[in-house]
Amino acid sequence: GIIEFSISDRVILVEGPSEYMLFEKFYTNITGHQPEQDDVHIIDVRGLSFKRYLEIARLLKNKVAVVTDNDGDQQTNCIEKYKDFANNPNIKVFYEPDDKKRTFEIVLYNDNKEICNRLFGDKKNVQNFMLNNKTEVAFSLLDLDNEEIIVPDYIQGAIKWIRE
Repeated sequence: GIIEFSISDRVILVEGPSEYMLFEKFYTNITGHQPEQDDVHIIDVRGLSFKRYLEIARLLKNKVAVVTDNDGDQQTNCIEKYKDFANNPNIKVFYEPDDKKRTFEIVLYNDNKEICNRLFGDKKNVQNFMLNNKTEVAFSLLDLDNEEIIVPDYIQGAIKWIRE
């Protein structure tokens, strides 16, 4: 991850495997082509600190979008946590502004209830199923052929910004 990050001019950092798995599909839905065609790299930091990557980005001056969950408190987890990077024009943090939608899966469910209910509707609580089976859910959503998954707004924002 760190080496790929160091040699990339434009990077989107995500925090989990399900985001990572779906991000290329999201990117293609928004732009009409693959991230590598735009020389954009998507890296899953897998629980490592985004801040470590951002310290390196500050030195290398590469453009970095952080896509993160608000974990129920955007002010603390998305704004204050990254305030040291707020004035850097090459670094921007993207997150869901509604604290009630605390994770990627909750946002995804709320934006795509019809698809999710159809795919996982035999489960008692679809949203809880999605939270407890993240990679299985991501694989199921990847398998959808021509259906457009609605890409969450904050992820659309990250994709548009990284391409500017």
